[in-house]
Amino acid sequence: MKKHIKRIIALITIISMLGCLLIGCNDKNGEEEIVKETEEVKGLPPMTEDEITLTYMCWQDIEISEALAKEFEKLYPNIDVKVKEFDPALSGSEIYFLINTGSGEKVPDCFWILNSPENYIANNWLYDMTEFWENDPDSKNVIKGINELKLGYLGTDKKWCTPVKFFPTTAFVNEDVFIRNDVEMPNKDWTWDEFEETVEKMTRDDKVDGKHIFGMTAGCTVITWYPIASDKNCIGEFGWNGTEFDMKNWAYGMNLEAKWIQSEVKPYPLWPEGVKQLAKMYGGTEESPVVLYPEEEGYSAIHCDRWWEWEEHFVTSEYIENKKVIFVPYIMPHTKENQEGYNLATMDMGAIYAGTEHPREAYELLKFMTWGTQGWEYKLEHYPNLIETSDDSGRPVSKNHCPITLDENVWEGFKAWHPCEAIGDEYVASLYGEEYDRSEYFEYFFDYVRESSWTCYGGQQIVGFGNWLDFSYFGKDNEHDFGYTEMLGIEAACIYGKVDAYKYYELLEKEANEIHTEKQNDLNRTIEENDNE
Repeated sequence: MKKHIKRIIALITIISMLGCLLIGCNDKNGEEEIVKETEEVKGLPPMTEDEITLTYMCWQDIEISEALAKEFEKLYPNIDVKVKEFDPALSGSEIYFLINTGSGEKVPDCFWILNSPENYIANNWLYDMTEFWENDPDSKNVIKGINELKLGYLGTDKKWCTPVKFFPTTAFVNEDVFIRNDVEMPNKDWTWDEFEETVEKMTRDDKVDGKHIFGMTAGCTVITWYPIASDKNCIGEFGWNGTEFDMKNWAYGMNLEAKWIQSEVKPYPLWPEGVKQLAKMYGGTEESPVVLYPEEEGYSAIHCDRWWEWEEHFVTSEYIENKKVIFVPYIMPHTKENQEGYNLATMDMGAIYAGTEHPREAYELLKFMTWGTQGWEYKLEHYPNLIETSDDSGRPVSKNHCPITLDENVWEGFKAWHPCEAIGDEYVASLYGEEYDRSEYFEYFFDYVRESSWTCYGGQQIVGFGNWLDFSYFGKDNEHDFGYTEMLGIEAACIYGKVDAYKYYELLEKEANEIHTEKQNDLNRTIEENDNE
C-alpha cells in the first residue's frame, strides 16, 4: 500500500507543478503541501524536472535491477535509467577503465564498489554524499552500526559510499548431524564457551556411514571472529577499535584455529596439505585426490560463513535428500562478558560518481535500487515474477542479502521467504517420522539481526588495511617468514609450523597501526588537495 501511495504522490507533485504554470495553483492546501512534504521537509534538494538519463552499474542481480529501474522510472517519469553489468572477476577494473581512458562510454552515475573504496576516494572518483545522507530521514532507519560507526566515511568527515548489500556472518548448524548422533541442539543464544564446547564435541566418526564429521568448517574462521566476540571495543577485523588495532585476542583465535586443524576438528584449508587430508579421509589418493567441501556433503556439524551460503547452496532437495545437509541459522556467539558486542558482516559498498551531472538523482536511484524501503517493497511483492526460479545448476536463484532498512514490513516480508517455500520441511519430517519445522530458528536469527549492531570487514572501513595484509600479515614482500619458510604468512606458520601466535601479535599490531596512520594521513591530505583544486 505504501508503494502505491508514494507513486500517487510523485504523480500529483508533477501535476501540481504543471498546474501552477497554467492556472496559478488555486488550491494552496492541496498539491503544494504534498510537494513540500516530499522534498522540503525531507531536507534534501528538490529533484530535477528535466529529462535526464542515469546509469547504474552492478555485478549481480541484473534482472532484479532492470525491473527496479523500470519502477523507478514510473516514480520519476522524467528520468531514464540504464542498468549495466560488470564482471566481478575483473575486480572493478571496468570502472577504472571508463574513468581513466575517456573511451567515450559514460561512467555510471552510481555503482557498486567491489574492493576497498580507498583508491576511489584518493583519485577523487566518488561524490561526497554527506549532505544527502545526513539529511535523509530514510538513512536514519538502517541497520544499527552503519551510522554509529560512520561506515562509508573511511576515517574522514565525509560520507563517500554506503552499504548496498548486507550479509550477516552466520553459524549454519546441520541439525541432521545432531539428530543422527543423538545430541541435543545448542542454545540459540549460545555463548562463546558453548560454541567451543559444541564444535569439539561434534567432531566424531559418524554413526551412520563411518565418515569423519568435522565439528566446524568455515568461510569465516575463529581467527576473524574471536576479536569481535570477546571485546566490546572491537568494531572490525584484527581487534580494530576505530582508531587502532589491538591484536591480543586475534592471537587466541589464531592458536585455537591451529589447534582445531591439527586435531582434525576442522579440515585444513584447501592448500596442498588439505587435499592430502581429505583424500585420506574420504577415499582418494594423492594422485587422484578427493576435493570436496565437507559442509556440502553432510560432513560438517557447523559451518561458519556469510548469509549468502544459505540462499546459494542449502535450499535444494539435492542437499537435503541426497546429502542430509539440513542447516539452520545460528548467530555467531560472543563471550559472556560481551553479549552486547558488535557483529561482523560482509557489506558491499555503493557510491555516486564524482563526475555525475545529477548527484541528487543518482543518490535517490542508488537508494531505491539497494538499501531503501521502496525498492525492497517492490522486490517483496514482485520477486517471484522477476526472474526464473532456478539457474542452470538447478538451484533457486538467490534472494541473497538481508535488508539494510529496518522497516518492519520489509523484514516481515523477508522472513516469510524462509526457510524456503520451494522445499518446505516435509521431506525432513519424513526422515525422522515426526512433524518438523525449522522456522523457529529463522525467526530467532532474523530478529537478532534486525535488533543488533553490525560492522563490516577491514577493506571496507580501514584505510591501509590491504597494504598491511600484503606487507606484513601474508608477508608477500618476503619481509616476514615467521620462522616457517615453506609457506609465507603467519596463519600458515601457525597451522603448519606450529608457531605460537602470541610470539608475533605485537609485531603485527605495531606494523598495522603504523601503516594505517601513514595511509590515513596520505588520504586526508589528498582529499584536502582535491578540495582546493
